[in-house]
Amino acid sequence: MSGGRTRRMTIAVIVAAIAAMFSTAGTQAASLDGRIAFWDFNTGQIYSVNPNGSGLRQLTHTGSKHVASWPDFSPDGSHIIFSRRLANAPGNDNARIWIMSADGSHPHQLSHDLPGYRDYDPRYAPNGRYIVFARCLPNDGVCAIYKVRSDGTGMHALTHFKTGMHEAVDFSVAVAPDRQIAFTRFGAGGITAQIFVMHPDGSDQHPITPPVLEATGPTWSPTSRTIVFNTNANRLGSALWTTNLTGTSRHALTHPRFPHNDFAPAYAPSGRRIAFVSDRPDLCCLNLYVANRDGSHLHRITTDLTGIVDPVWGRRS
Repeated sequence: MSGGRTRRMTIAVIVAAIAAMFSTAGTQAASLDGRIAFWDFNTGQIYSVNPNGSGLRQLTHTGSKHVASWPDFSPDGSHIIFSRRLANAPGNDNARIWIMSADGSHPHQLSHDLPGYRDYDPRYAPNGRYIVFARCLPNDGVCAIYKVRSDGTGMHALTHFKTGMHEAVDFSVAVAPDRQIAFTRFGAGGITAQIFVMHPDGSDQHPITPPVLEATGPTWSPTSRTIVFNTNANRLGSALWTTNLTGTSRHALTHPRFPHNDFAPAYAPSGRRIAFVSDRPDLCCLNLYVANRDGSHLHRITTDLTGIVDPVWGRRS
């Protein structure tokens, strides 16, 4: 056999081995991805489903007097925290943080708060030691970001209530693996919505998205290098975008045709896929969708529910 042919065969073997290695790594990474949880605003209950659309399961059974919303998986995928509130009681719904096993069993209240205050949208820190959430004033729309230990103790503020001439609402919070915290600030200085980032103690709060995007719903990638969010917080035509931490590199992932909307994105634990909500193709319903992290291979996860919001993607336990 000639030396040239031998070298070509050797290179081919090396290339094949590298390809196999990356394929195996990709399969192993994707195997981290467990079930997707969300709440349905028509029923007021939390559900979970496999990423292929199989195994839809109702997790909460609060009855008609309460609504279960804003679920989030614990880092190991074994539990779900959520906000449980009175139905049809805007501004006075007594929302509190609850916790249950990932299969819906053993639900119980986790946090306690002063009468009238409301606790929404709880999110675990990746280390599982604490939870961040939006705490709202009684009979008011003003909210701030708070932090509490995962056992429900040690509640304290990370941002402060902004009322009067400087009124603003802090909501939609997420914690990165490196412990930085992202959240949405609504209405500050006449700006509809911007994504802010701050340190774990609440210091160095600064925006990373321009006002024109009206950005909200931040979710961190598993590397802490990227945030996915949706645009047009209060208008039609929302799309998914990503940004780096300095806000200097942003680009669109989805391009829904107006007046359709893609929103509420959530990274898979592997970081390879994103779950989100969309009213495509006919505006009648809010459905669950999944796409690759670059926006490709976008497809609907079929369920019988038509009011899906706020999906979160759990780790396979």
